[in-house]
Amino acid sequence: MIQLRATDPLPARLKQLAADLREVIRELRPQEMALESIFHGKNAQSALRLGYARGVVMLLCAEADLTLAEYPPATVKRAVAGNGRATKEEVQRMVRWLCGLKSTPGADAADALAVALCHGHHLNIPAAIRAATKK
Repeated sequence: MIQLRATDPLPARLKQLAADLREVIRELRPQEMALESIFHGKNAQSALRLGYARGVVMLLCAEADLTLAEYPPATVKRAVAGNGRATKEEVQRMVRWLCGLKSTPGADAADALAVALCHGHHLNIPAAIRAATKK
């Protein structure tokens, strides 16, 4: 998991995000990337910082020629918890169950896994896996 120091200045955090994500892309060689779309937050500063980070992610996605999918928060929650208004705790519990984890992931990790699960559901990956294992 990529972790940035909140005490670092924003430009330094964005630079570290880019370096760490480039390494993840180089190591794992994904074909696609999925993000949760921007939502209307109550804190304008937080939304602005999130926008900067999303810009870095989108740039790296384009540099690596990855397909980018975006899902609204309600779509992610519905795909994982069956309810577009699920709480963070409900999403965390469902991610733990769906991924077969021994412990409940933190909120940020659960959110990232929920987006990945949503994208897999959208691509109908479970059906593809079932079909491949029947052969």
